[in-house]
Amino acid sequence: QLRYAQDVCSRYGILEKGSLLAYGTLEAISRDAGLHMRASLRLREGDSPAGFERGGDGWWYADVLSEDEMPKLIREAVTGGHEIYEARLIRPTLEDVYFKYVSLNGGKQP
Repeated sequence: QLRYAQDVCSRYGILEKGSLLAYGTLEAISRDAGLHMRASLRLREGDSPAGFERGGDGWWYADVLSEDEMPKLIREAVTGGHEIYEARLIRPTLEDVYFKYVSLNGGKQP
């Protein structure tokens, strides 16, 4: 399973039908596939922070390029009067990257 490979490897190769579609660190191949980290916030009901989209699960989401953006996003939400109950940084998994390259793109590079 891919989650086990993610736990023990530092570089990955995505292959399909003998063709190497991607190779590198998880961060690099995620970026090359167009997948981004996401900031997620669980807020008081009725809150709607600027720059975030509401998910169907009650969380608010925003794409971030770097984890360094999280403190600023949290600070801006609090300064804007929002009550944050929980904050998470969601990184693409190896499985996310694999399916982006292989399944969703028919084996073509994104």
